[in-house]
Amino acid sequence: MRNLKQLAFFICLSAYCTLSAQEAKKAMTFDEMVSWKRITEQAISHDGKWVACKMEPWRGDASIFVYNAKGEMTASFLPAGHAEFSTSSKYLLVTKKPELEKVEALKLKKTKEADMPSDELIIFNLPEKKETIDSLKSYKLSESADWIAYKRSSKSDTVLHVRALDGSKEISFSDVNEFGFARKSNVLYYSTDSTVCTYTPDKGSSLIFEGKGVFSQITFNETGSKIAFLHCPDKDSTNTLYSLYLAENNAPARLVADKKAAFLPTGWVKRKSAFF
Repeated sequence: MRNLKQLAFFICLSAYCTLSAQEAKKAMTFDEMVSWKRITEQAISHDGKWVACKMEPWRGDASIFVYNAKGEMTASFLPAGHAEFSTSSKYLLVTKKPELEKVEALKLKKTKEADMPSDELIIFNLPEKKETIDSLKSYKLSESADWIAYKRSSKSDTVLHVRALDGSKEISFSDVNEFGFARKSNVLYYSTDSTVCTYTPDKGSSLIFEGKGVFSQITFNETGSKIAFLHCPDKDSTNTLYSLYLAENNAPARLVADKKAAFLPTGWVKRKSAFF
């Protein structure tokens, strides 16, 4: 892994020097200093065959460059925000950002947030096949399988899309607020205003908890066999009425602690971050 990190550094450094070589031959102006590119991110595929690095000016649009193990640049993305490889190393996910000048011009015109340009997500099937998901709000990539979950940016669109990166299987869930994958298992949780559920591609969805209210700090253990969360039935009482629940192996959640719990000192209540 150390050698791979060194390879990534030298590849990115080489690209940086190539881009900046001509600029270094003369005294730099302030505008040139602002546009001077620096390496702000780098990623290495798990099989060591690909490197992605992000070149970013002090002000302006960032670029992401993709290199093979020979140090050859095979793809580039501009403007870009972030890049990460899938667990199989077959895919690179790149978040494309709107151009900064365009965004600033629209802000000066006091454009409504709903009418502002959105991010895009590019699913890059290495080495050359690309698929674009527009109007991206957020996404989570499974760390144990080539699966992704994402939501689009429209306020009226609360649908969570869950799919294999190759497009072979896809499912969607409505009215989703939060979602996330377990770290070492391809298990997904998602919550609505009244439910917490889990989903696995081979077993489908399981209802973990049902009850209107506010959910907070939904958390898997590493393997996804356990999930814990806080629930408050009254959104106006979230400072005093949170209860802690735990579910195991996709079974219905059971109450672990509330303000009546025997082990709590008198007057203590469960809040979002701690017992008080």
